[in-house]
Amino acid sequence: MRRTPRARGAFLAAAAARQSRLLSSLYTTILPAIEAQLVYFEQLHANDPPAERADVEQFTSEWTAVRDLLSPAGVTGHPDATLASRLMAAYQPVNADLNRFFLKEQHDGHTDQVALSADAVRTTGFIVGAAVLGVVIGVLLLMSGIRRIHRNLEPGQDQAEFADILQIANDEDEAQQLLQRHLERTLAATTAVVLNRNNSADRLEAVTPLPNGSPLAATLRGAAPQSCLAVRSGRTHRADEGRPALLSCPVCAACPGASSCVPLTVGGEVIGSVLLNRPRPYTEAEEQRIRESVGQAAPVLANLRNLAVAEIRAATDGLTGLPNK
Repeated sequence: MRRTPRARGAFLAAAAARQSRLLSSLYTTILPAIEAQLVYFEQLHANDPPAERADVEQFTSEWTAVRDLLSPAGVTGHPDATLASRLMAAYQPVNADLNRFFLKEQHDGHTDQVALSADAVRTTGFIVGAAVLGVVIGVLLLMSGIRRIHRNLEPGQDQAEFADILQIANDEDEAQQLLQRHLERTLAATTAVVLNRNNSADRLEAVTPLPNGSPLAATLRGAAPQSCLAVRSGRTHRADEGRPALLSCPVCAACPGASSCVPLTVGGEVIGSVLLNRPRPYTEAEEQRIRESVGQAAPVLANLRNLAVAEIRAATDGLTGLPNK
């Protein structure tokens, strides 16, 4: 059964609350108890031969790597997929050493059961605590996986909604505004401007509102279509203040921060472009989302433009240019 957005929100809220309780238990109970047992374990083997002492030090180092990953800074400082792989890789040698120590303590306990019975109980407690930690790690990985799946679904849902609404646009102007709002809504801190290639007047013009104080108001004044490098080349043109382009675009070079200009291409013909700008550069995933959105909008814009031209021609006399009625 497909969950509604409200049900999905309730499920994610419950998952977040459960994760918060697990993290609280991890930092206040489980990790401190394991650290105390580890200190006792090191004291117990302080007088062991150098080879066995080296094994204990190696285990302590391996456990420290796991503990650092589970610290608040480690949990929040890594992407979910990276944290999951790091935890799995760090916990495997810890688990192997735990099994080896358990077998050794079991053997020593049989050799001198009276002397080591208390020590065996403490070591078993340490191992049980580490096992509980393994369960907590598994639950944390599950929670992070749920959040990652939800984030991956959001762009697809936005894209599907945009494609549906685009099909019922009344005219080219409405479709252009839909494209602008969709890009600004799905890309953080972004301003988007749709540029139209007016072949009859040989100029490039903004067909969606410009942001207040935008330098495009000056650079687009009297600009020819070939002024836009995306229109001229038929490929995406990117500009970044930190890494100047080899060929500067007369249209978007004055825009601060990072910009990405994507051509609106239909049947090999460039009918305009979409200029996006924000303080930081776009990631590869965001660039892919931009290309998909512009690719969906381009044929719709072309069809609406052709329809408007056909309606004008049908309403006027081709010889005199006067209305038919």
